[in-house]
This record gives sequence, C-alpha cells and structure tokens, in this order.
Amino acid sequence: MARRLTAGRVAHLRTVARIQRRLQPTLHSGLVGLGQLLTPAEWLAAAVVRIVPSSFLARLRERLAALEAELVRRLVAEALAETLLEQTSPDELARLRIGELIRQIEEEGLAAVRLQLSLIADAGMTPEAIATIGQATGLTTRQVAQVERARRAALNAGATEAAAAHTAGRVRRRLIDQRAKLIARTETVRYVGDLVQERGEAVAAAGGRVERQWVSARDEAVDAGNPIGPCKRNDDGKRRSLSEVFPSGHDRPPAHPGCRCLLELWVDG
Repeated sequence: MARRLTAGRVAHLRTVARIQRRLQPTLHSGLVGLGQLLTPAEWLAAAVVRIVPSSFLARLRERLAALEAELVRRLVAEALAETLLEQTSPDELARLRIGELIRQIEEEGLAAVRLQLSLIADAGMTPEAIATIGQATGLTTRQVAQVERARRAALNAGATEAAAAHTAGRVRRRLIDQRAKLIARTETVRYVGDLVQERGEAVAAAGGRVERQWVSARDEAVDAGNPIGPCKRNDDGKRRSLSEVFPSGHDRPPAHPGCRCLLELWVDG
C-alpha cells in the first residue's frame, strides 16, 4: 500500500501561497528600486549617446546582491518554519534558485535600459519622458514598451506632458505589481518543487520505493482554460519514478510562469 509523503493538495497550495506572499513585497520593492539607479541628469547624458553608463551596471549589481540576500533569507526562513516539506537543504536550494533569478533580472535590466535610452532620445529627452521611462527599469523590455505606448497614446489624445506622464506612471506601477506577483509565484513553486524532489531522492537513497505525481490547482484558471495545456496534461493521475519526465517534457513544476502546480510523493509501505 502506497502512502503519501507530502501534504495534501489543499495544504500544499496554502503553503505555496503563504511563501509567495512573503516574497512578493521584497520583489516589488526591489523592482521599484531598479528604476531609481540613475538620476535624471544621468539619464539625459546617457540618452544623448545611447550608451548604458558604467555606473548603472555597478549600481545594478550592488542592488541585486542585496535583493538576492534578502530573498534567500526569506525563502530559507519559510522553509524551516514549514513542517510539511521536511526539506534537507533549503539554504543551498534557495541560493541556487534565487541566484538564477537574479541573473535573469540583471540581463533583463540591462536590456530594459538600452531600450529606455532609445525611447527617451526618441521622445525628445523631456523631463517628463525621462522621469516616466527612466523609472521603468524593473520591467521587461515588452513592459517598458507598454509604458511608453501609454504615454504616447495619452499625448495623441491631447493630454499634456504632465498628464501623459501620470497616465504612463499608473501603467508602470500596475505592471511592476504584476511582475512581482508573477515572479514570486513562479519561484515559490519552483523552490517547493525542488524541496519535494530532494526529499523523494533522500527517501529513495535510504531504500524506499518512491514515485511522484504532478497535481495542478484543478480550477478553471489552470492553463488559462486550455484543455490540452501542459499542466492539465501532466495532471493525468499517474505516478512516475523520480527521474521520469511528465507528458509536457517538464521534470517538475513550474510548467510556465505563474504555474500553481505541485509534486506529490508516494512511497510503498
């Protein structure tokens, strides 16, 4: 008779949601802070030549190092307080996962600044454009472009520079909120999946016959309602070995940004 090693789906989802809530404010403040690394005068000087200043890279890495340390601290504290997971090395896994996330944010930050410099120059380097576009560094390039489109749309509709900047600022704040939530959810699911996988491997190394099962949130939001999405295909009720991939080709959740899926572990005996 197989018994489940992990918590039930509802309890597991509550755990993920709680950890996500702890990470999200830290991510939000970190992303907002990236938009404050250059002064208006520095943005203006850089936009003239359209070259990212070396001072920005140094400040970006310093700010991201502080963000990385705080995110790792929060993840480890949550894992140690969570008795359902029974993890073996939460600190090592946290450093690995958050380190990967920070490298991604750094790459996206540099790409965003290059686009921002171009947009600021094309906008005539007005104080309003510098303030609005310059504060969007914590976003992806696609989202930075959304902010600028909102500003230009307002101007085309007859708004003043100040009013257009206010409109674009609301869009920027909304996108930062969304990005912080998305990253927090995705990285929490990834981290919890790592902990569950590690626990399964530890039990298997001790002689247990362990299998794992992919379980989705099982509501209408899964895969945005797509009946053949990766999460629904993986949640097929089958248990697999610890090394077997799931139908979508994923080894474990998340299957996509914002994924809410989890791994369940089962052991014989």
